[in-house]
Amino acid sequence: PEPEPAIAEAIPEVLQVLEVLCTIIFSLENSTRLAVCDQGGISARQFIFAPMNVLDLLAILPFYVELLLRKVGFQDTPVLRAFRVVRLIRVVRVLKLGRYASGIRLTAQALAASSQALSVLVFLLSMGAVLFSSALFYAERLSCPDRDDMTQGDLYAYAQECADSYNHGVSPRFGLCCTEFNAPNDFPSITAATWWTMVTMTSVGYGEVHPKTVLGKCVGSLVMLTGMVVIALPVAIVGQNFQELYECHNMDMARAAANSRMQAPGRTWALVPGSDILRKLGQLRPTDPDIKDALASFLSALPEVWEQREQLMRERRYCLQKQNDSTQRFSNLLQTMEAAR
Repeated sequence: PEPEPAIAEAIPEVLQVLEVLCTIIFSLENSTRLAVCDQGGISARQFIFAPMNVLDLLAILPFYVELLLRKVGFQDTPVLRAFRVVRLIRVVRVLKLGRYASGIRLTAQALAASSQALSVLVFLLSMGAVLFSSALFYAERLSCPDRDDMTQGDLYAYAQECADSYNHGVSPRFGLCCTEFNAPNDFPSITAATWWTMVTMTSVGYGEVHPKTVLGKCVGSLVMLTGMVVIALPVAIVGQNFQELYECHNMDMARAAANSRMQAPGRTWALVPGSDILRKLGQLRPTDPDIKDALASFLSALPEVWEQREQLMRERRYCLQKQNDSTQRFSNLLQTMEAAR
């Protein structure tokens, strides 16, 4: 991103050094990860074409391309000026934070889980934009004066009154200010009215344009109410999915912390049975529907039962370890008291 001109003029060398340093760090990180990607079980081709790694490459590539163009003689040519626009790709470096921030990953997972609700939201907003922008355009257009019935003097006075900002787009004598095609100045087309519709339905409301007739304001009120209802339902689904993922994340973190606290030296605990009973049960193909449903229900509940069993064993081992530690400390205390007598 380009800095503020005042800052760039005050410390130009510092910003250039910072740019080079960040690019070198990102380049070393990507090179190191590429060199050891086979340790993670993926090939170099799979690593390079992974979506996040492509974004990492696009984040540092403009720096080297611009440096190469300057080396071959492109100092201030149209090609170099056009390529500076490509440097906006460097903004994707912000996406690298998602690899290290659990909150960003949870948000991305929540949005992915709510893709159907979001698609419904986009569809409803699109339909509302088409419907209400058309309704607003024609509702405002009804108040446009008929230019065919106006004289040249009236047209001149009408233009002067519309040009006066004090009238706020409404002529005191002729009504709503419109173009020569009998379209409202604020909404010269249905496409132009779509911007106002989207801003109103999403509760943003910039206020740079707004309906000026009674009928247009009625349409605007309907747009606001519809936008509240359309957005509220899918957004609630997204919020619920995020809450569920957040609770699962907190549960996993608490479980990992509990497991680390209850680890006994020299012992390895697993949440799956040591035998292959689960695999064998999963390979069974009973023909009886009742037995098949019962087996499926049993298999779905068995991992949770086994996990609870292992959790109880961990807690028991933890309590026994604490008891042994207390007994040992008490014995040491007694020995110290005996030696002091």
